Amino acid sequence: NRRRTSASVKRIAEKHLGELEQRIADMQSMRNTLAHLVHCCHGDARPDCPILDDLSKV
Repeated sequence: NRRRTSASVKRIAEKHLGELEQRIADMQSMRNTLAHLVHCCHGDARPDCPILDDLSKV
């Protein structure tokens, strides 16, 4: 919309930027949790699995 002021466009862009930054932070947190769980899992024939244990809490 060419009728919007530069300030209005900047506010919209800042809002989108903030939302993206929050989504990135959330995904990094999920990645760190999953990486920790993968590290803790033996990946063998045992029935106990920290990954499944953690997911069952959700």
